[in-house]
Amino acid sequence: MKRADLADAFDWDGSLLNLWSFGMDAPAWLRAMHAQDRAFPCAFLIGGEPAPLPDLAGIELLATGGEDDPIAEFHADTPCPGSQGALQVVFFLNFGLDPMEATLHPLDVPDEAAFARLTRLLKILTEATGQDVFLCAESGEFESRLVYAVYRFDSGWAVA
Repeated sequence: MKRADLADAFDWDGSLLNLWSFGMDAPAWLRAMHAQDRAFPCAFLIGGEPAPLPDLAGIELLATGGEDDPIAEFHADTPCPGSQGALQVVFFLNFGLDPMEATLHPLDVPDEAAFARLTRLLKILTEATGQDVFLCAESGEFESRLVYAVYRFDSGWAVA
C-alpha cells in the first residue's frame, strides 16, 4: 500500500489521527515500548518530564492510576536535533492497558518516505505485540466508522 491509497487520512482538518490496538496487557506494552525504543528515537515522559522506561509493575501502576496522576506518555520516533521526517507518535499509558491508544499528526506523513516510516513503526509494533493496529480519525474512543485502515500483524496494510 502507498500513502496515496490513504490520502484522505493525511489531509489535515485540524484534528489528529488515532492509532488503536486491542488485546493489550502490561507485557505487550513493555515489549512494544522496548521494540520501538530500539528502532527509533524515543522518549518516556511522566508529567512532561523525562523518565526511564517503566518495568512491568510500573506499567501496571501507571495504567491504573487516578485522574490526578501525571500523564505518562511514550513518544516514538520523536524529532531529534538535525533529524528529518520524524512522526512523533505519542502513546498514552494513563488511559488503561487495553486498548493501546496513540496519536499521530497527519502532517507528519506528507510523502511516501514518511509513510514508509509509519509502516515500519507499525510493523515493529505489531511484531512486538501480535496485535493489529487501526489508523483512525481522532476520537475519544474507538469507533469503527472512523477507521481509515488497519495494519495487520500477518499481512500489512488493509484499507477499511
